[in-house]
Amino acid sequence: TNKKINSHARRLAKLFPQKEIAAINMAVGGSKIDDIEDQVATVLKKATPEYVTLLIGALDVCDWGLERSKENIDFYREAIDANIKSLIQANQNVIINIMPVPDLVRMYMLNKNNLYCQQIWRLSNMCMKLFDKNISDNEKITISMNVNDVNAAYENLAKDYPKNVFFNKALTKIEFTKKHVSKFDCFHPSKAGQALISELVWDTKMFENLSRYYLEHH
Repeated sequence: TNKKINSHARRLAKLFPQKEIAAINMAVGGSKIDDIEDQVATVLKKATPEYVTLLIGALDVCDWGLERSKENIDFYREAIDANIKSLIQANQNVIINIMPVPDLVRMYMLNKNNLYCQQIWRLSNMCMKLFDKNISDNEKITISMNVNDVNAAYENLAKDYPKNVFFNKALTKIEFTKKHVSKFDCFHPSKAGQALISELVWDTKMFENLSRYYLEHH
């Protein structure tokens, strides 16, 4: 955990001073929906998590190309749903905080004229359909609609598991600026971006049930 970022682990330590807070970071650059099952399984082998944050989806949307597909969304939702079930099965009081997929087109527009970013995007083969300099306005709209579909799936999952899953729809409107995007790959959040996300998605209301549980059992 970066000391300059008021991370959720630090916030939890303040919220629950009687508990020893240990964080397990399973984030791996380039991860997609096909990787999440192994990541969740690895976490469950190490511990029984009480708070989980999920930040995934951007690269999957990139892979879907420039068409809308209900099949893609259904598969995505089913995969996330299966892993939510695994986490709840391990701990019925687990809190799962799902981060929205950001506005990918806006992130592209921030650095589309940056020659360094253009080179990095080409070399990494990352999100090539979005980062194609010849992308049309209609294709950008399609990508944005796919992002909206993923976030809508997240919102519905939160409704399906109101005790355990949280998704703040308002956060889909976050407007990142250049300082919030990594200067290394011009795609992932920078330290400033991570700090912004940490601040905006934190909500102590998520932990009301958990707080009551500790009062009753400790």
